[in-house]
Amino acid sequence: MVNPGYGIRISAEFLSLCWGTVWGNAFALLNGCRLTGLLKCFGVPQIGNGRRGRITFGKKVILRSSAVSNVAGCFHPVMLATRGEGVLTIGDGVGISSSVIVAENRVTIGDRVQIGVNCAIYDTDFHAIDPVRRLDKVSQKTAPVVLEDDVWLGANVIVLKGVRIGRGSVIGAGSLVVRDVPPGVLATGNPAKVLKQIIP
Repeated sequence: MVNPGYGIRISAEFLSLCWGTVWGNAFALLNGCRLTGLLKCFGVPQIGNGRRGRITFGKKVILRSSAVSNVAGCFHPVMLATRGEGVLTIGDGVGISSSVIVAENRVTIGDRVQIGVNCAIYDTDFHAIDPVRRLDKVSQKTAPVVLEDDVWLGANVIVLKGVRIGRGSVIGAGSLVVRDVPPGVLATGNPAKVLKQIIP
């Protein structure tokens, strides 16, 4: 016997897809984003493209912002933002669930990258560490972030400025990535360290 609650959940997911796709694409275009194809949005993402920033989406990108769209637990909408002259490039076939990406320098997401629920990717420190410089709002440090093709970030992963994650690598849930990760490996921990090679 089919659980009647299953039908309700599927209906809610369908409605969030219809509503989210219309508004998600509208917000992206109104914010000056460049779309190669239609965004598939479950729920409505938050997109903030700065006046001098640039956000580009590839084909078949899926943004999951609604609680019903991912059983792993979406706690907030997908939030994508540029600051200053930041550039955010998202490749083809990318999936992002309830995660935050901020580009003040450059963030590049390769093709078929999967970003699990509640991840954060920042190419900026946002604030200076020194308290005096922080109060004076002196420019913070930035450095490009690159996720190469076929990377998978597990839930609640944080990727900080200056990091490159190599093609096909997997980052375990809850990890903090502060240095480069080579291609084809499983890395996890705080800070993330390579556990094993997964692609010969």
